[in-house]
Amino acid sequence: MTLSEVVQRTENDWAWILNLGTTSGCDLPLLAEISGSAAGMAWAKLDAGDASLVNLFQMWVAPEARGHGVAAAILEAAITWARSRNARTMQLGVVCGNDAARRLYERAGFHAVGAPGPQRPGSSRMEQTMQLDLAREDA
Repeated sequence: MTLSEVVQRTENDWAWILNLGTTSGCDLPLLAEISGSAAGMAWAKLDAGDASLVNLFQMWVAPEARGHGVAAAILEAAITWARSRNARTMQLGVVCGNDAARRLYERAGFHAVGAPGPQRPGSSRMEQTMQLDLAREDA
């Protein structure tokens, strides 16, 4: 999905998506706030074809909230939820060149898997898949 497609969604569209996510049992929408303002978000989702895999999407932290532990807190909440669902692996994609995000994921125990590929079909932005073994004690 492109940014132009996302910004065209209505409040009703977003409400439907959030309701689906909070009632499915297969999704965990996360929102971090600081003083009542959105500071970050992510979406964890059990993989439809493999219940041992949780995918993490849409990880984002507001520029003014970076460096305050928001990303680490969101990531830890997603990992805790994945373990509570008995998942064995968490997977995400990080844009190549986003070194701060990659370091965050590496500190949490994620490692690169395979070669980078386009973020979406036709995109020049490259993305690296990373995985976390949820069974590891140090992860």
